[in-house]
Amino acid sequence: MTGVQTCALPIFCLVLLGYFVASVVFPWAGRELAYVVPAKVNESISSGGMYLLDQQLFETSDLGKNKKGELKQTFAALLKTLPDSEFDYRLYFRKMEGEANAFSLPAGEIILTDELVGLAENREQIQAILLHEIGHIHHRHVLQQIIRSSLISVVISMATSDLSALEDLVVVLPVFLLESSYSQANENEADDFMYEQMRNLQMNPIRSEEHTSELQSHLNL
Repeated sequence: MTGVQTCALPIFCLVLLGYFVASVVFPWAGRELAYVVPAKVNESISSGGMYLLDQQLFETSDLGKNKKGELKQTFAALLKTLPDSEFDYRLYFRKMEGEANAFSLPAGEIILTDELVGLAENREQIQAILLHEIGHIHHRHVLQQIIRSSLISVVISMATSDLSALEDLVVVLPVFLLESSYSQANENEADDFMYEQMRNLQMNPIRSEEHTSELQSHLNL
């Protein structure tokens, strides 16, 4: 074996190990840890994240009182059909110039932008988007992504029971919501949740998918 081959082998092994850690270990650890993070920490990350988003990105919603009331009634009706949950689902409205989108936070908050509401052509589109976002919360996708991005800090915090360090992850939340995206597996999982709840509501999944696809062509969900 030549000197070049001798040097190449450990480099190849390190690259292979790095790929395994990034593609297998980090996703697995993020998923497992997301289900054991205390609710108090979850709420702190969400409330702090909402504060930062309001300070840095969002503006006060321009939606009228009647429109907000109509959407909140739709949201409340959906929640009544869901199985019991540990999450306190809440709906918020914000203006985000040029961004038609929906966001979900780890403790159960869902934010619809004015721009998204303006694009929605019917109630089924809104229902589908709300159920999709609830699916992300139900499966703890946001928290999983946050944990993966700061895995070493999270592991140390969990091992030492210093949960205050976990609450510092709030600074990662706005960056993730704007610059990152869910994995395709996460999106599929949220869609599966959405379709399951649609069937429970006796909504036509095919028709709803057509309505939602029209709206999603304008969005970044």
